[in-house]
Amino acid sequence: VGSRSVAQLLGLYVAFAIVSFTFRSSFSMLARMQFHITPRQNGFIMSYMGVLSVLVQTFGIRFLVKHFSEKQLIQRSFILLGISFLLSSQLDLYAFLISLIPIILASGLIRTCLISAITKDVARHKTGGTIGLIGSVD
Repeated sequence: VGSRSVAQLLGLYVAFAIVSFTFRSSFSMLARMQFHITPRQNGFIMSYMGVLSVLVQTFGIRFLVKHFSEKQLIQRSFILLGISFLLSSQLDLYAFLISLIPIILASGLIRTCLISAITKDVARHKTGGTIGLIGSVD
């Protein structure tokens, strides 16, 4: 990767991927400890998160990209994600379920917009390798 801009975007993507992986991998255990839920209830929450992701990917991103630049979406999504994570740790179960909406929205926007920005900034002949590099991080 030759461009400083691409290197910075890849660095952001790696940082986001670490946060995202940590959240996904520890979510079940933390939810059971914090909210005292059963494995079945945890499964319902995971399904709810999946449905939210589909809705964000299907409708939310398309709408927001029409009204904001990728740079604005990336910046605002990181802020939203940070605030949402901080607030979500202080909530009861039902408020937590609502707080998952901005977490999933911000995560979907960050992932999509960063990949888009990175692939736009690399030379055309390096796009495939760059996408492979991004895929190896996920």
